[in-house]
Amino acid sequence: MEEWVILFKKRVILHFTINEGQCLVIGRDNEADVIIPNTAVSRKHSTLELRDGQYYLADLLSMNGTRVNRKKIRSSTPISKMDRLNIGKFTLKPADDLSDEEKSEEAASVARNYAEEAGDRTVYVSGIFNETDLRKKKEANLNRQLTVLAGKASPARLLLHGQDVKAGKDPTCNLILSGFLMGKIQFSIVFRKKGYLISPGSGFRKTCLNGEKLMREKLLKPLDIITVGSVRIRFS
Repeated sequence: MEEWVILFKKRVILHFTINEGQCLVIGRDNEADVIIPNTAVSRKHSTLELRDGQYYLADLLSMNGTRVNRKKIRSSTPISKMDRLNIGKFTLKPADDLSDEEKSEEAASVARNYAEEAGDRTVYVSGIFNETDLRKKKEANLNRQLTVLAGKASPARLLLHGQDVKAGKDPTCNLILSGFLMGKIQFSIVFRKKGYLISPGSGFRKTCLNGEKLMREKLLKPLDIITVGSVRIRFS
């Protein structure tokens, strides 16, 4: 797990984390994984991906652009922690690389001033830009995903974004599982306030969670492994 930050004029406005295999959407949309509520940022502005230990940054046809070392990019571009990265007027960088000046800035002062300095006249309902609230909201939406580690399943990675999921051989499932005796709905996952809950379905094959047969609804935790026959799926 790596921690990154978004800054405005060298002042930190929010923190977020990214895990191996994740591809996070950065934008002002409420469904984005990393939310920057400023009209200078497109609803879905950029993506930051960590794949096989390498970071990739991409632009999602944003209005104000995504830059690597001051050059606009479009497609997925490999980046290093030493690169200068910009999401419109905002800076993206690893938390470990913050300067002493950047670390000393209080998020509360940024909350009062950064919107006006960025030319954004939006009045937020809360009255302030609250970093903690945004982090809680992100955690509630839980930039969680299902990643297929072994076996035949499609897609190989499914971003959840707070949606309910059905997994099985039925073509209407969000996650299609292939294999002998696989159930039409092998298991289902629902999103509730406390997180994602997994329930067994009607297949002849047993669904296992961390090596134990799934008999009833259970709360999923990061790095849980779901197994159905030769199919292994990680929740993260």
